[in-house]
Amino acid sequence: MANQFMKAGNGIFTACLMVGIVFSTASANPLLSEVEQHVIADPQSGLALFGFDPVTYHVEHAARLGLKGHELYHKNLLWRFRSAANLEAFRADPSAYIPAFGGNDGFSVSQGMMASGDPETFVIASGTLVFFRSPENRDRFATDSDVRRKAEVSWPDVVRQHAAH
Repeated sequence: MANQFMKAGNGIFTACLMVGIVFSTASANPLLSEVEQHVIADPQSGLALFGFDPVTYHVEHAARLGLKGHELYHKNLLWRFRSAANLEAFRADPSAYIPAFGGNDGFSVSQGMMASGDPETFVIASGTLVFFRSPENRDRFATDSDVRRKAEVSWPDVVRQHAAH
């Protein structure tokens, strides 16, 4: 099955035909290491992913806000979904939908830093959702296998470093 890179509002990312991302296959979301304690959230409302529905990225290949009537508390955060079906899909397997690095910018993680990603700037690589601070960071991550490898390897250290502060 071909890898797909998605870009909010732009369909399939053009690099999908040139770049293959292979993350380890140890679990449904191999970059989940301690990620649930570091999911990006709105500091005012406490909404995980600033209210964006994590399932919609996989179903519609788009960033869409969840709705107030479809909410679930998971790991001390309030998650919103666009439908009851999306809520139930998440409830059944949260690790399949929580973004890699908790929604932190995948490129920043590759550089040893934790920086919140923008829920509207993302890729889906081998079924894993990754957020970025900018289109440039997304493009570097998508086209450079060393960046992707560094991010995956660096994530546990970035989490430990962040926890120490």
